[in-house]
This record gives sequence, C-alpha cells and structure tokens, in this order.
Amino acid sequence: MVSTATIISMFVPIIFSFILFAGLILFYRRRTGIAVKPLIIGSIGFIVFTQY
Repeated sequence: MVSTATIISMFVPIIFSFILFAGLILFYRRRTGIAVKPLIIGSIGFIVFTQY
C-alpha cells in the first residue's frame, strides 16, 4: 500500500506547476497583452503530443 505522504508528495508539485503556469499567464497578459487562448491550446497540444 502506498503511504499518504507519498501521494501528497506526488500531488504537491503538480498543483504547484498549475499555479505557476496560471500565474505566469496572468503576469505576461498584464505586462505584454498576450492572448491566453493560444497559450492554453499550445500547452494542451504539447502534453498530448509528448504523451503519445
């Protein structure tokens, strides 16, 4: 059986990554006025193509 600490140790970096990604999108959107939709589509495309 996998311990609770191990499961938490796996989810903390995942949550941190999503928060960091969203924060950087908001930061650069305010600073440069970039569009959010291409960033989201590009990140989803990257994940899909690297996993298959």
